[in-house]
Amino acid sequence: AETGDGVIVVEGLPIGEAVTFTITATNAVGTGSSSAATESYVVPAATGEEERAATKLQALQRGRMARVEVQQMRRDQPTASPPDPPTSISVEAFSGAAQLHFMVPHDNGSPILRYTAHPHDKFGPFPEVSVEAGTATAGQTGGGTIVIEGLPIGETITFTITATNAAGTSGPSQPTEAYVVPSATAEEEKAATKLQALQRGRATRAEMQKAKGAAPPASPPGPPTAVSVEAMPGAAQLHFQVPSDNGSPILKYTAHPRDKFGPLADVTVDAAAVPVAETGDGVIVVEGLPIGEAVTFTITATNAVGTGSSSAATESYVVPAATGEEERAATKLQALQRGRMARVEVQQMRRDQPTASPPDPPTSISVEAFSGAAQLHFMVPHDNGSPIL
Repeated sequence: AETGDGVIVVEGLPIGEAVTFTITATNAVGTGSSSAATESYVVPAATGEEERAATKLQALQRGRMARVEVQQMRRDQPTASPPDPPTSISVEAFSGAAQLHFMVPHDNGSPILRYTAHPHDKFGPFPEVSVEAGTATAGQTGGGTIVIEGLPIGETITFTITATNAAGTSGPSQPTEAYVVPSATAEEEKAATKLQALQRGRATRAEMQKAKGAAPPASPPGPPTAVSVEAMPGAAQLHFQVPSDNGSPILKYTAHPRDKFGPLADVTVDAAAVPVAETGDGVIVVEGLPIGEAVTFTITATNAVGTGSSSAATESYVVPAATGEEERAATKLQALQRGRMARVEVQQMRRDQPTASPPDPPTSISVEAFSGAAQLHFMVPHDNGSPIL
């Protein structure tokens, strides 16, 4: 609130028990001291009014709506319920798979979150396939699509579909007619590839058709090159030249350290989190290396098609121990690696700002009673130079 008052709801407390509470605040530097303990609070049992209040406060606590919106919703809107079942289920044949088409049901006051296909054969159910609602209905009006892969060739399968919203899951749709899973033909394999790409939201139908006619197939990335090691205490900063993605964007890079006993733990970093200079130079920080040990590194790149070949191994690197200057450099490089700030911002921060510290303890803790729960009110403390997380 504007007054600096914070709220936490604590649920699942034992009815009738006497409970006290403290609160701590955490920022990037660490966790501050605990607040003073509250007075003893005896957890009450439920009444109808308390249950309604708890529901509203939980919604507020989760940041889903303002207090006025909760109150207005409770006055003006009927209670949401699970969706109706999907209708008009049909099956389009693919080798070892099936594409289900269906009509989107009524959401009954709460947006549909996902659809789930339930395949059955004469022996019982197969693994279900759930698809987010936005993916299942992308580019369609009033209808949806789910692709189910890995079905046994030649088996007879039926399918039902359910829809789920925040209020629950619908009953199943009417089952489809029996579907005999076909084996592959070249034409079906091409169609299946296209439909799977559409289902995963990677391309529109037109884009997929254009890509199939105009572009060579994508392949795993090339190996990173020019891998070098910059020393850090108990760690290493690897520099490398970003390889060609070979037609599919690189998703992640993985550093593979080895010592004389064999491989150490790999370090995988999302490509979006790897700082890349205009020269094409990428950076990965590998931490937790054994002090004094000789380590070599290779790096691989991965795209949607697969993982490319390893880079050439680096020269042997003896992991150094820490000095004060190295510790400061490591802190800066880790911040850069995690994408939290640009190099200039780190340097400016170190010149111009006092060192941050953990937050002060929250103050003025009070308890508001709810059945099997408690709502804690407190004054937000000073963050001491680093935002409270």
